[in-house]
Amino acid sequence: MQLSTAGYLTSVGTLLVLAIFFYFRHTAYARIQGLADRISPAAVILAGAAIRIAMVVTHDLVHNADGGDFERVALEMLDGQYLMPPGRPPAPSWQTAAMYALGGMHRLLPLLPQLAWDILHLWLVYRLGAYFFDQNTGKVAALLLALHPDHILNATEINTENGYFLLFYLGIFLLVYLENKTRASKWEYGLFALFAGLCWGLAHYFRTTTPLALFAWAALAVTDRSGTFRRSAPGLFAGFLIAISPLIAYNKTTYNIWSATSYQMGGWSVFLSTNPQYLGNWNKEDVVLFETRAAAESPPKDMHPAVFRDRLALQMARERWQQYPWHWVFSAVAFKPYCLWGDNGGGIWTERRFADQPAIRYATQAYFIVYHKWLCLLAALGLWRLLRQTDPMPPYLRFFLWLALITTAAHTFLEVRAMYHHLFFGFMVWLGAYAICSSRHNPHIPPEKE
Repeated sequence: MQLSTAGYLTSVGTLLVLAIFFYFRHTAYARIQGLADRISPAAVILAGAAIRIAMVVTHDLVHNADGGDFERVALEMLDGQYLMPPGRPPAPSWQTAAMYALGGMHRLLPLLPQLAWDILHLWLVYRLGAYFFDQNTGKVAALLLALHPDHILNATEINTENGYFLLFYLGIFLLVYLENKTRASKWEYGLFALFAGLCWGLAHYFRTTTPLALFAWAALAVTDRSGTFRRSAPGLFAGFLIAISPLIAYNKTTYNIWSATSYQMGGWSVFLSTNPQYLGNWNKEDVVLFETRAAAESPPKDMHPAVFRDRLALQMARERWQQYPWHWVFSAVAFKPYCLWGDNGGGIWTERRFADQPAIRYATQAYFIVYHKWLCLLAALGLWRLLRQTDPMPPYLRFFLWLALITTAAHTFLEVRAMYHHLFFGFMVWLGAYAICSSRHNPHIPPEKE
């Protein structure tokens, strides 16, 4: 994979901007802290909402590949072909079909839920940041998210990320709210944890990351001494199982397998992850290769074709591992972590939206690149401050850190794309806001150690 001259110039320019920021970071921190002192949380959220509404209203309404597929599936659902779509997560299409059924075939309708969820994210990030740290840190976190170009773009496409983010963070909010409530009874813990588990179970219909979150929660329930995770674990797991039980029953009835996956068993993602040329990214060559092989082989009589395709993809992945072991090791260790965390999305959108306006296109792409990498730098500084403090890291931030490590490890065996970790937008802006706000006063670090 060769880097063009423009790529080199972009990389050098980004490093230069980040170096300048790092040198003048204390001045920048003071300016942002002053802004946070003056503005209200409502002003931050309304400003973020205004940006997203403007983007949706001026959107060209040409969906990306995933968004187009979700819309096609929604139309087929309305036509009565099926309720559970094959090969796609069902929730985005259910959402789109509901909007078309309620309001007619207006092209803007499917974006209204995406817009609403995007704005609600800002409120959740503010409230949780205020719970974890203080009001100003919560406001700065919401501001950092409000200006993130990838998060803004999510309001303009039918996608899985917005619904998942909303339900997952809503579950966290219920649990954090209960932890901050004085004199909560055991039944309140159980009820709130059950509702949080239901939120996570519904999120599973958007994306299938939740089992990794439950694994991280269970690990912390065993190792954490505060009891935060142990108290809520039974209700959280019960709520999740209740929410996904219809899915398990559907998979058993339709495919004759015990599976909690809403749209695939994972083989296709594993196969893509082994591509030595594209280093785990989606590509058309793998699609053609797989479809050609699948057409040439017939599934056993007692196996559903979808299950056969999944197992064939896993077999092809094993064959490729044996053929290119060191390519996989390189992508797993070097490329995939950067792609998941350090790379930004939006490149295709800017190419399409400003195809005839190169100056605007380059300026927009520069904003996408520099802003996300600036946030990565801020998050790294915030994490460093938290790890070196004398008091333990706030429990729920520790959960997000565990989950970040676990999902990064899991993606060494799975497909990756730029900013596939949309789930961690909140975690990153909390860390970035903490880096900014803790430079003035850090309640966890003694003044002489700052």
